[in-house]
Amino acid sequence: MFRFAVLLTSLLYSIELAHGAAVSGNSAACSSLNRLLPGKVAFPGSAQYVSDNEHWASSSSQPSTCTVEPSTPQDVATIFGVVNQTRSEWAVKGGGHAFNPGFSSTPGVMVSLAQFKAINYNASSSSVEVGGGNIWDDVYAKLDPFGVTVVGGRVPGVGVGGFTLGGGYSWKTQKYGLACDNVIAFNLVTPTSQILTVTAQSHPDLFFGLKGGGNNFGIVTSFVLKTRPQGQVWGGTITWNGVIPAIQDAFVNFALTNNDPNAYFLAIYIVQEGNISTDAILFYDAPQPPNGTYDVLLNTPGFTSKNIGTRSFPDFVQNFFVPVATRQASHVVPVIGYTQKIVQTMVDQVQDLATLGLTTAPTDFTMFTLEPLHKDLYDAATNSAYPHTPAHPWTPMNVAIAFSNPALDNAAFAAAKKSAGIIQQVAIQEGQSSSDAILYPNYAGPLSDSKLIFGANLPLLQKIQAQTDPFNLVNLTTGFKFN
Repeated sequence: MFRFAVLLTSLLYSIELAHGAAVSGNSAACSSLNRLLPGKVAFPGSAQYVSDNEHWASSSSQPSTCTVEPSTPQDVATIFGVVNQTRSEWAVKGGGHAFNPGFSSTPGVMVSLAQFKAINYNASSSSVEVGGGNIWDDVYAKLDPFGVTVVGGRVPGVGVGGFTLGGGYSWKTQKYGLACDNVIAFNLVTPTSQILTVTAQSHPDLFFGLKGGGNNFGIVTSFVLKTRPQGQVWGGTITWNGVIPAIQDAFVNFALTNNDPNAYFLAIYIVQEGNISTDAILFYDAPQPPNGTYDVLLNTPGFTSKNIGTRSFPDFVQNFFVPVATRQASHVVPVIGYTQKIVQTMVDQVQDLATLGLTTAPTDFTMFTLEPLHKDLYDAATNSAYPHTPAHPWTPMNVAIAFSNPALDNAAFAAAKKSAGIIQQVAIQEGQSSSDAILYPNYAGPLSDSKLIFGANLPLLQKIQAQTDPFNLVNLTTGFKFN
């Protein structure tokens, strides 16, 4: 039946060509999809077109030839049939939080998963099926009344699909691993228009590849995820103007000595309009932390804002303020741990970046996020395309530049990568990184070497992709490719 559907799609497309539209592959694809999927395709000038192409950062958006909102896996299969016939460019957008230009945008056919927003909780199997068009905020809110949550994004607005397919570091990672480690099944439409439920038992190679392998195997319309018990949590943000030595010391001490997987401490340095500020993001996965966990931070005077308390997990995530970025360039520093010299280099670099003439508008900023993680995260690590095991112990530190001028795109990405490289060299000297350290794909800049994303997994991933995508459709879209 399904092979018939694929053949029918090809036949219908042949009929469309017979109408004589001598247009490019992108335009031909959009014309055919408009007839094959009536009411689901949008063109410039429509509200759906604007919404489908919109991203959290405008630098991640492109004007597509058309957009399409499939509502069933069969619709997605039809789209791949047309893409194969026309060789049109395409991309898929879930939540629209991708940093890198073209990673979820295209000048061709923009596939929006806006209609895949179901969230179905199954208490008996401790699982939830989540549509690929959801953001984590909505998943957390839906699950909260049941006293459970999932391993998902740490800040508001992050999409389920790209986050999970890129690995996914979470507030729950220290106890349960990455988001990809908590997937039970991927509901996938392959580039050959097959509709598959991919599990460790049914398709072990594909299951491995989808865990951190990005968009290289087709379009995931929904994820079946493990749910985890969740009660109230404690945490929030404290902000100080300037660089506070006591906070820097407390961060390094926490990174070196913390043995409690419930305890999290992110340090964020932001430079905006020439002024640097220090944020301490505190999280404890219980209503109160043990005495002494965060005493230095809570008692350091001079803060400009302090929003700390006991609250629900969804409220904690919503209270995490993320500055709005018009355009964003991002890169990653892979580290095992943090020393005083590494942190000081990061502080120096975030200020140096702000002097390069990239952040010219009042809303522009440079921001570095330091993310120490407890070693217990490897206890829950699974065999995945993105290596994260005791043999690959690097965790990500994020370098970000938010800017406004599109003419500065290339310079901003180059500057972020250069700054990350300077910090990584210091980390290597301190014994906390290496030249072949794995880069976290959800932070890595667009020109990153795939060998540093996937490591020794790359040959196997190339083989799996070739088997799944004999027409090589995934190379008509952008992302970290295997070839």
